[in-house]
Amino acid sequence: MSGQRSTESLVSLNVKLALAMFPLILLFMMFSFFVVLRHEADILEKETRLRGSSLAASLAIISGEAMRTFSDFQLEENLDQFARLKDVRYALILNQDGRIVASTEPSQIGRTPDDPLNISAQEASGERIKTLQFQDQEVMDVSQPILVAGRRLGTVRIGLGLDALRRGLAQSRRY
Repeated sequence: MSGQRSTESLVSLNVKLALAMFPLILLFMMFSFFVVLRHEADILEKETRLRGSSLAASLAIISGEAMRTFSDFQLEENLDQFARLKDVRYALILNQDGRIVASTEPSQIGRTPDDPLNISAQEASGERIKTLQFQDQEVMDVSQPILVAGRRLGTVRIGLGLDALRRGLAQSRRY
């Protein structure tokens, strides 16, 4: 009888221990999930910013020679290549006076926009990144000065769609 009682108390003790550990394990798993999800979101956002920066810097570099030689045709060709890239919603090139000399929206060419976004892009001494709404979509607007031999010839602006980033984050949250 004594052996049966110690077996019952041992089983009872094991059950109590398992019931006590279950909430702790559940709490640890939930905490880990949120930490991993936040870390993944940070990585995806950083990679998107890096992609936008790289695209704007590349367009600024290849457009420098076209700006120096006043080749509007070459600027349009450069812009057309970038406009075909995934997630690029718009791209434009402003000369040093702020006039649009190339754009994925042809009706904008020749205009001198005076909105705060264009003015801040033109006044920025380096890269500038802002998130904004464009045609009911969230985009990352990246501007980069076009520099040739240390002289600023204009500014590049690229709007990178954030829908792929948002889809990736939503997919991560489902799992």
